[in-house]
Amino acid sequence: MKGGKNAEGFNDPTATIAIGNVMRRQRMIDWYDKKNNPAVHIARLQKEKGISRSEAEKIVREQVPQESKFQKKVRDAVSKAYPGGFIVKIQQGQYSRGGIPDLMVIIGGHYFGFEIKRPYFNKKSKLQTQTINQIRDAGGTASFVSYPEEAIGIIEDYFRKRKVP
Repeated sequence: MKGGKNAEGFNDPTATIAIGNVMRRQRMIDWYDKKNNPAVHIARLQKEKGISRSEAEKIVREQVPQESKFQKKVRDAVSKAYPGGFIVKIQQGQYSRGGIPDLMVIIGGHYFGFEIKRPYFNKKSKLQTQTINQIRDAGGTASFVSYPEEAIGIIEDYFRKRKVP
C-alpha cells in the first residue's frame, strides 16, 4: 500500500483505494456507470433478502439518483468531449412545447437531442417518443439515454458513418 500511517496508526491507502473500500463495505453503487443496472440490483435484493420485487424496487428507487443528476452527468460529459459544441439543457415550463428533449447539442452543424431518463424507473412518454421521431424525420439525431457513454456513442456513431472529423 502506498503512503504511511494515518492518525490512528493504520496504513494510509490512496484515495481511490479508500473510496473503493468504503463503497464495498456500505454496498454503495456508482449508479452513473451503465454496468450497475438497477434491474440487476433489484434481482439481487430479491434473492438475498427474500423480498418481493416491489419491495426490492422501492429500496433501489431510493438509492438511484434523480433524473436531474443523470442530466448533469450527460451534459458535463458531452461538454468535455465536444468543447466546441453548442450544448444547452432545455428548461421546461408552462410556455414550452412538451416532449422536447432535455439536452440540445449542435456539433458540426448537426442537431442532437437527448431525452435523458433515470435508468429503469423513468418511462418514455408517448409525446417524447413522438417528438424524437419528428426530430429524426427532420434530419436531426434524437434518442433516449441514461448514461454519458450512450450520448457520446450516438454522436461518435453519427460522425463515423459520415466520415466527418
